[in-house]
Amino acid sequence: MQARLELVHEAAKGGVTDKRHAPLLFVHGAYCGAWCWQQHFLPWFAARGYDCWAVSPGRPRRERRTGLSGGHQY
Repeated sequence: MQARLELVHEAAKGGVTDKRHAPLLFVHGAYCGAWCWQQHFLPWFAARGYDCWAVSPGRPRRERRTGLSGGHQY
């Protein structure tokens, strides 16, 4: 089993990470992915000297169960 992991990176603006700021890690909630942070949050923090990472932890393909309920089972 090999887990799939999506990483999105937004480097601190100016090419130099401000040493006063630790890197930030953004982890999404349900029904989202790392992409949900890209439009507003990652650029905003990167412009302020933070090196930003967003992650989408994935399950191995064999464990994915999408499409089995047809959307009718809760």
